[in-house]
Amino acid sequence: MAIIDWPSGPTVGQLYTFNGITYTWTGTKWQTGTAPTTLTGPTGITGPTGPSGGPTGNTGPTGPTGFTGATGNTGATGTVIDPATPAWLVQASRTTDQSVTVDTWTKVQLDSESVDTEGIYDPVTNFRCTPTKAGMYLVQAECVMSTRDAGYAGIALYTNGNVAYYKQLVISGSAQTSLMALTAVIPCDGASTYIEIWGFSSGATPKFDSTSANQTLRIMRVH
Repeated sequence: MAIIDWPSGPTVGQLYTFNGITYTWTGTKWQTGTAPTTLTGPTGITGPTGPSGGPTGNTGPTGPTGFTGATGNTGATGTVIDPATPAWLVQASRTTDQSVTVDTWTKVQLDSESVDTEGIYDPVTNFRCTPTKAGMYLVQAECVMSTRDAGYAGIALYTNGNVAYYKQLVISGSAQTSLMALTAVIPCDGASTYIEIWGFSSGATPKFDSTSANQTLRIMRVH
C-alpha cells in the first residue's frame, strides 16, 4: 500500500491529489471533497455623499500679452481756435440808420450777420437770437442813438419779450449822438429762450445811427 507524502508547509486552500483523491489544506488539516460554495449576500445600502471637493487651487500665472492690434483710422482734423479770440456764435449788425418813435423803447433791427455758426439769429423777420443748446450765454450789445438836451438814451436786453437788463442815461448839454453798450450773461433753455436788443432815443429826429457801425450784437456760449 502506497504511503501519502503530504506537502510540507502547505498554505490554506492548497490542493493535493493522491490516487485520484483531491485534498484541501484547511489550515489545520487535509480535507477531502469540495468546499461548500459561499453565497453572495445582497448589495448594501449606498452610503451618504462625501463632502465637497477641497478649496480652489491657486490662480495660475498670467498668460503672455497678445499682439498689438492695427492702428485705427485717423479722425478728422478739428477746428483750431485762437484762445485769444472769443468764439462768437453770433455777430450781427446794421449798416443803415433805423428810424424810431421818440422816447419809446424800440427793438433794434440788426439785419446783417458776419457770424452765425449755429444758425440761431434771425436777421430778416424777428431780429432775435434763439439758442438751440441749453447753457449760459455771454451777450454784448451796442447801439448808437440821437439824443436831445435833458433827454434820455437807453439800451436793453430782452428775453422772451421781457426786459432782462437795461441801461439808461440822462443827457445834459446840447443834442448829441450817444453810444450805449450793455453786457450780460443770460441763461437759455435751448428751446424757447430768445434774446433781442431794444433801444430808447429822445432825439429831435429819433433814430438808431449807423454812422459809426456800432449797432451790434455778439453772443457766445460760456457754460
